[in-house]
Amino acid sequence: MYVWAAMQVSDSAYLMSISRVTQPGNRRNPSTFWVTRMNHGGFTPLSPAGGNLDRGSPNFAWVSSDGCYMHYTRDYSEFMRVPVLTVFR
Repeated sequence: MYVWAAMQVSDSAYLMSISRVTQPGNRRNPSTFWVTRMNHGGFTPLSPAGGNLDRGSPNFAWVSSDGCYMHYTRDYSEFMRVPVLTVFR
């Protein structure tokens, strides 16, 4: 596993961009987004992100200034916007 980025989305929730290293020569697969939460001094196990961030090739995720929406690019060809609540299903 290779962690490209991690961002805090709320007081206790984090979004992580992770690639698996399974290709010959230790090449990384495209990254997907996973979520975790702070829980009693530790973190919950990773689970796939919702809001279509768990499939395809999402890139460059960021949270809107009001904290309500997650924005990202899909395959470097379009911008997507989903409610933050759908990311942490």
